[in-house]
Amino acid sequence: MKLLTKMWIFVIFSYVISLVVFLILFKMMYNVDNNGYSLHILDKIAHSALESVQEQQVFSKHGVESALTPFSKEHPKIRFEWIVSDGTTIYHSSGVMKYYQFKELADRFLDMRYTLSTDGNSVSLVYAAEQNGETYYLLMGLPTHALKPGQMYFYVRTFAVLFIFALPLLVAVLVPYLLSSWYFYSINLRIRKLNAALN
Repeated sequence: MKLLTKMWIFVIFSYVISLVVFLILFKMMYNVDNNGYSLHILDKIAHSALESVQEQQVFSKHGVESALTPFSKEHPKIRFEWIVSDGTTIYHSSGVMKYYQFKELADRFLDMRYTLSTDGNSVSLVYAAEQNGETYYLLMGLPTHALKPGQMYFYVRTFAVLFIFALPLLVAVLVPYLLSSWYFYSINLRIRKLNAALN
């Protein structure tokens, strides 16, 4: 086997090993002291709650209480509210019923991207469901300390953007390989010239 071929195999094998080690360590470190809810988990809880309401067809005060109470008991850190489009609260997991003005609801979502990363705040999420032309809203609120301390999200809407983000990574992977190839090629060339001179 040629020296250059051995080098190719060694470099590719090194890349694979380093990638596997990186992913294993990343997964292990991500789960260390990173307990709590993520936005993905909260989204799943909300859709499960909405599916429960829609499957049971219980949008009224007494009906929706039977559908949402199990979720409230399972997730005591999350505050569940069921609100009509005019701001009237039909269900509140803490039992506090109130009428919301638009400003009160809007203020809960101000600067949400900063609220998610700072302690001592409250995070709110809203989801909608319809029945007979009437819109109902599921509001979920929880303190930021109930969220995971670290969360990473990568959003890509088009493949063109994905390629733009992948290009620097591809360059970072290829540059060491190309430099290694050039170095081994130059070493191999010198060895050949030395062998030719000795012969």
